Amino acid sequence: MKPIRRLLISNIETEKTTMNASGLADMAMTFFSGLSIEQNLATNSQSGFKRIEVFM
Repeated sequence: MKPIRRLLISNIETEKTTMNASGLADMAMTFFSGLSIEQNLATNSQSGFKRIEVFM
């Protein structure tokens, strides 16, 4: 996960956001890790799409 986190931070920094790139990367990785676990346990795949919409 460390190489993915570094790449994500690099991409966020390229966008020149006002928020801390490291913090945003942690939030995104936590959200999508949880979503992945939930999708593997859930029987309804549509709920994941709704969560992504709300997160964005």
